[in-house]
Amino acid sequence: MPMEPEAPAAVPTDTAEGIVSRAERVVDAAKAILDGQSGPWLVDNLRTSVQTRLFGAEAELPDADEFGSLLTDSEDIRLVPSGDFAFAVLASRPEALLQGAFKVRLRPDIFGAFTTVRQKRAWYLTSTDEIVLGDPYSTPAEGALPLPKRSLNDELAVRREFLATLPTGDGRSLLEEALEDDRPFAAFSKTLHRTTFVRRWQLFRFHRLFKTMWEWLDKHELDWPSGWLLATMPKRRTSAGPVKLPKPAQPPSGAGPQAEGSRKGPDGARKEPARTEPGSGGAQASPTETDARRHLASALSELGPEELARISIPADLVLKILASVR
Repeated sequence: MPMEPEAPAAVPTDTAEGIVSRAERVVDAAKAILDGQSGPWLVDNLRTSVQTRLFGAEAELPDADEFGSLLTDSEDIRLVPSGDFAFAVLASRPEALLQGAFKVRLRPDIFGAFTTVRQKRAWYLTSTDEIVLGDPYSTPAEGALPLPKRSLNDELAVRREFLATLPTGDGRSLLEEALEDDRPFAAFSKTLHRTTFVRRWQLFRFHRLFKTMWEWLDKHELDWPSGWLLATMPKRRTSAGPVKLPKPAQPPSGAGPQAEGSRKGPDGARKEPARTEPGSGGAQASPTETDARRHLASALSELGPEELARISIPADLVLKILASVR
């Protein structure tokens, strides 16, 4: 006897099943878009992209509040507000916040509260968005929430886990030796800037730190506070065009690109060329002077505009710098 053909599956409408299906499609589309880009998305831009992908540019999409609620309810997506902005990232890849056009960093007191090894405990005041230090077992104020207490072993373990992700070689060996120093954190930081692993460490630490922070917020049923992440909009070119910097000195004819020496070895250790200081008559800078300049340049590159504005430089040094670039 011939089989009766099966009836086609019903298409979900505005029933409960249809609403759930629509919500799942929105979240799945948002996850796919986030997964296809290394950096974060502004929530408003993500909403527009989801609308275009699923429904077409003219179709109606859940409004901004409903869209945000759908993403918040998903365990795979995290919303991170920052002042007037709101970013969306995959929960499995929070370091994407560091890989977009915006320059972002954690508020210094928040970063310190979750990473600093200290005797006192850090407490978070939800009413004023403040960090206070107090007795580990006595609440300093009504509504204060205890933050995870960090130990020396906790911070050493994070760094050793990071080292396990690195290729074997001089760079990794130098960092392993640094952790055996009497002041392991200072030695690790100093040695790190002699390798090519600085950015890799920043992304690793950001990933681990955000996981810890999200777990703490979930435990206390808190949303991400809008003041914890500081975001700076990317600078736009002015009508005059980009600022032109003085050109570096050219290598001798025929020397080729290797005249300056290799800056990166296969093991992650930097290979620095010898440097000559202005007015030194060709004398090479000592390794100590070279390291100091390198560490200073690296530290300055990580400061934000507000922090740079607080730095004062004596007038005679300013004149010397200007003379050296003419």
